[in-house]
Amino acid sequence: MQKLGDILTPNVSLEVVPGPGPKDLLAELDGDSPRPLASSSAWSLLQRGFEINPDGTALIVAQQPSNHLKGLVEPSPPLADCLTWSYKQLRRGAARLASVFEDRQIPPNSTVVHLIPSNAEWALLVCVAALKCYTIAGLPPALLDSAAESELRRRLVLLAPSSIVVENEAAVEKIEKLRDDATSPFLGLCLGPLTTPHRGWMSFCDIAETSFADEEHLIKTNTAPDNPDRTFSIVFTSGSSDLPKGVQRTVRALLASTTAQASPRAGPRPAHTIVTAVVGSNTHTVALGMLYLSWNNARSVVIPAGDFSPAATLHAIERHGVSVIGHSPQGIVQLVRHAKYSQKNVRSLRNVFITGNIATSAELEELRQSFPGASVYPLWGMTEAVGVLGWPRAYPRSVPTHLGVASSGTVMPGGRIRLVDENNCVVQRGVPGELHVGGDVVFTSYVGRAAFPSLFYADECGRWFKTGDVAVLDDDGNVYILGRVQDVIKRKGLSLFPATIENCLMRHFKEEVRVVGVPSSDGGELPYAVFEKTTPGEDAAVWDIDKIVRRIGPEYYIGGAVCLRQLGLYSWPRFFSEKVSRRELKRAVLDYMESTGASIQESCVPR
Repeated sequence: MQKLGDILTPNVSLEVVPGPGPKDLLAELDGDSPRPLASSSAWSLLQRGFEINPDGTALIVAQQPSNHLKGLVEPSPPLADCLTWSYKQLRRGAARLASVFEDRQIPPNSTVVHLIPSNAEWALLVCVAALKCYTIAGLPPALLDSAAESELRRRLVLLAPSSIVVENEAAVEKIEKLRDDATSPFLGLCLGPLTTPHRGWMSFCDIAETSFADEEHLIKTNTAPDNPDRTFSIVFTSGSSDLPKGVQRTVRALLASTTAQASPRAGPRPAHTIVTAVVGSNTHTVALGMLYLSWNNARSVVIPAGDFSPAATLHAIERHGVSVIGHSPQGIVQLVRHAKYSQKNVRSLRNVFITGNIATSAELEELRQSFPGASVYPLWGMTEAVGVLGWPRAYPRSVPTHLGVASSGTVMPGGRIRLVDENNCVVQRGVPGELHVGGDVVFTSYVGRAAFPSLFYADECGRWFKTGDVAVLDDDGNVYILGRVQDVIKRKGLSLFPATIENCLMRHFKEEVRVVGVPSSDGGELPYAVFEKTTPGEDAAVWDIDKIVRRIGPEYYIGGAVCLRQLGLYSWPRFFSEKVSRRELKRAVLDYMESTGASIQESCVPR
């Protein structure tokens, strides 16, 4: 039988069988029937905002001036203090930019790659990709650093883009050294001016000065027929278990996830304005999803800054009356601990979702107190299966918790889940198991990679994807993501979840803590805690830290503790996706133990 820890081994099939006990107590659940798809293409989703309220505000970009790209869209309203576009202007800009791609003969199904901050140009690219049926792929601008050159080259080879968009001329020169110049046709776009001609490249500054035909004519001539099985986006994973993989999501998945979360189609205009702030990286699935969901519901989108900035975000919330915001737990915590935070300047918020990392009950409690007028809740953000879990009926004012972890909601319409154990049996509710998911929102494949038989299987219910996440399903249908299979700490038949220990220590010490497993003398592992600021042995004795952890239950304890500074680190090691790399953190802990002769506190461990 395949073991849970071997779940990612290639070329291994999986036969899932029912577990013992009554079937209605098994940890498997189907969502409600999928809602009828309201649209047939990616472009039609974005068009709905224009159809409902063409003169309504579609986009506000706080860091760009009101006259930015005025030649493409016509200038913002006279009183605007920053870039402010209506749906009519956004549509006009998309049509005109699409004609540039058409002139360069970039055909449908081509891949457009961008390495730019979140701004108006990015929003236009999303629209153009929908209109022309391109695949859009965002890469972190940090990949342009010399140290990341090999990874950037690897991704460009995988993606084989027909168009690349960068921020400045230095980035143009970098890309030209790496890309395959045999790709034809090709269109390179630079946000800033180009002082030296580069074959195949244009500047947005020059495009904005071009004369264009009527936008209705451009829309008609540039709209490509869409296909639900077309790849609409490629988003790279964090690389927590392997090299970052390019997740291909189809138009069908986009339509299904947007429809499941969309507001009812009421009157011609929304009864009130909902303003969504996109504050995370535009390379993440959630950023694209927020644009589509907002514009499909005729809402306004605010981009406070090119990259996440607590100060800029707080200013944007107050200045523009933002009602919806989402980021990682640590990012939202940065907001409430910033000097400019006050409950007064966030009083417009109604929904604050946390995604990208496990949300502990300690973090959730702090955030609920900081946003008293908002629902604060987690959203499971796995790149391969965004939209399987959520809150289909109403966003909760109070989120249930289990083992110190906040619920990620339940199964969304059209989705299905099951949890299996090491013997591939479906577990009982309330028992941890590996999360398997299915439904139209689940990705189809990784770009440039052959099929992974170890990750997929099919039965009478349909196609399933094995996520590698450990979860619990309770009797009320709430799902709790406890962590990755590879991060579970095993000792003498027990499974200890790092997030549970982290929640306990963060609640007590009021700082970020990470827990990794280190080898013990009996062949198992022991939990080792890493503090952001507290120095074990100086600020707190390891014995006292262990006593705090033991309050969770008799099976919980720690084998040692250290702070980042003692590891020679000044910040958490992170992937390009901004997630903390437990792999790098564990390596740093083991190096520290070896170099200092630090021993595991075996006397702390239950015998």
